[in-house]
Amino acid sequence: MRNLFLAPGSKENIEDSIKRPVPLHILKKHLSLSSFDRLQREAQGEEEFNCFAMKSGSQSYFEVMKPTDIVLFKPNNTSQFQYKGIVMYKVNCRGLGREIWKVGENWELIYFLKDIKRININLSLFVKELGYSENWVPQGIIRVDEQRVRAKILSRHKNIAAFLSDLDQLDKE
Repeated sequence: MRNLFLAPGSKENIEDSIKRPVPLHILKKHLSLSSFDRLQREAQGEEEFNCFAMKSGSQSYFEVMKPTDIVLFKPNNTSQFQYKGIVMYKVNCRGLGREIWKVGENWELIYFLKDIKRININLSLFVKELGYSENWVPQGIIRVDEQRVRAKILSRHKNIAAFLSDLDQLDKE
């Protein structure tokens, strides 16, 4: 089963690697040859990549994150998830994190994404649908619990993507 991750972040950091992809030459400076080659294979020749990161305190989430997992991105101090992407590959590389993200520090657990899409999912509606408390807001990256995914999403929708599509207000415009 796919995991669903929620990733709040600074508007600047989301713009630096989700809204605008990172050029290949920046990645090449920091990744090992084997990581760089694997990333190129996974991305099928793309010249730029989307990525985001976690700090070492989120190591447990990084370890369970796998290719095909879905990540929703919510800029801090907003009430909307604004982007979604599919995990493609991940690496531990503090040097790359320092070069890409200017807000915060120690961004070393980096995950690369494909199929980045602009979305507009209201946090309050999302929270209500998943049965979180009314004023709940993700503080740092989280993985939506598997039982919650099964009970609140898969019991009523074909899959996670269908659930997200139903909530996405951009699909309605």
